[in-house]
Amino acid sequence: MLNSIFDIHHYTFNPYALPYYIVGILTMWEGVFIFMHNRKAWLNLSYLLTCAAVALWLVGVGAIYSATEEEISLFWAKYISFLGIIFITPTIYFLSICWRSTMISGENIKNKLTSIIFNFSWALILYFSC
Repeated sequence: MLNSIFDIHHYTFNPYALPYYIVGILTMWEGVFIFMHNRKAWLNLSYLLTCAAVALWLVGVGAIYSATEEEISLFWAKYISFLGIIFITPTIYFLSICWRSTMISGENIKNKLTSIIFNFSWALILYFSC
């Protein structure tokens, strides 16, 4: 199964998949671009993680449209695209906490670290339970 996922012969060109690939790659590129400006900032890291989750979802949907076999489409839907969907909510929560802490001086992200870790852990539990 894993060999057939990376085999180019199991995919075909689909014009409906192109927007998903393009937007997914551009979203990931934007996240990396912002992160490279200041690697130590929590806000930039949280934005990178949010962009990575969205890009994973979009590229997964593009691969679903491009796959020629049902098994390969189900793999991209169940394991890749769903992983991105599950992690969008915790990464946006992390982004909003980081955004708020940069706007309000004196507030520390480490105070909210337990709730951030809880959200990512809960998302991981939901991902493996489905």
